[in-house]
Amino acid sequence: MERVKTGIAELDKMLSGGLYKGSVTQVKGAAGTGKSTLGLQFIYTGPANTVNQVSS
Repeated sequence: MERVKTGIAELDKMLSGGLYKGSVTQVKGAAGTGKSTLGLQFIYTGPANTVNQVSS
């Protein structure tokens, strides 16, 4: 399956190349753990990866 980079090199390495393209990924964690930062980084990096993001 094709993967999409998150924009965070260390996380992509842990995920064996990124998130699965076309999948739904839930990010959970306590307050202050970087969930919003991860989302913003992914959206910021998306155009470079030609990925369409949808947020609700």
